[in-house]
Amino acid sequence: MQNSTQFNQLFQAGVMNPASEHYLWLPEMEFLSPEVAGYRRQLFEGVCDLTGLTVFAVTGGGDLFCWDAEDSVFLVPHDGGDPAYFAADLGDAVYRRLLEFSADLFENFCSDQEKAAMQPEDAESVISETEALGMLRDYDAGFADLLSQEQHDVLRTLVRGGFDDEGVLLTPAACAALIYAMNEYDQ
Repeated sequence: MQNSTQFNQLFQAGVMNPASEHYLWLPEMEFLSPEVAGYRRQLFEGVCDLTGLTVFAVTGGGDLFCWDAEDSVFLVPHDGGDPAYFAADLGDAVYRRLLEFSADLFENFCSDQEKAAMQPEDAESVISETEALGMLRDYDAGFADLLSQEQHDVLRTLVRGGFDDEGVLLTPAACAALIYAMNEYDQ
């Protein structure tokens, strides 16, 4: 299982370890320690069919990310729905979430000037362009061994381009096209 080996290496390095100062928090894919993943598995065993799946992350809403024996990654709804295919492997799953982050699908992006003008309590809930670009650089470096060269190239292109006229690094339509192309290649 390549996913298990890669996850364990990144967990030991701190990148996927929530208790580490090197942890890379990824919106809507919060990595879990093996102990917490085991707890989540036990918690949802009566609700979700997790047969043959290894839990490794959770969304903010409590849905589980798991991989199977062939390393395919699935998103399992916390309310008992069927597992849904998410990506071919751990690297593609992380890359997909990075694309979705870049398209501002889960966070609230704003310009540096807009954030500077906000009240501090409002500014805490948004990510400025400078912060988003810094996060993307950190993701590119932190997940260096997990992503393909082509995936790194896309991330670096997004960083060089900065926010577009819509205030995102990647339009939702372009994000969907990249995910579609990735899944077509996987099939």
